[in-house]
Amino acid sequence: MLRSLAEDGDFARLFLKGMPSRWVGKMEECLQAAVAAGDASPGPIPAGLGGWFAHNLAAMIMMLLLPAEPAVDFGVPREQLVEQVVWFALRGLGLKEEVIQRHYNPKALALLLG
Repeated sequence: MLRSLAEDGDFARLFLKGMPSRWVGKMEECLQAAVAAGDASPGPIPAGLGGWFAHNLAAMIMMLLLPAEPAVDFGVPREQLVEQVVWFALRGLGLKEEVIQRHYNPKALALLLG
């Protein structure tokens, strides 16, 4: 992906038209539903763009952690880093803190990811 972006971008565009685009579309639907339900505040960032921001944040952090010695020492264990990134993204997308506390269960998510 990074090589494609440093060159002509053809592979990156093709890849991002697949699952990431569908994921961002689903995020947009979910955020609109959350705003309608009062679980999120509408913000100045369109929901689809917020979905791309959340995707890109997660993807970049994964890339920074790829080398045997990560490119960035975030100063927290990986599990805690994931929790912090999720909180950051959900708050940035406009979800209310009490809604995140009610529905986000990092321990259950860790069990699913095995």
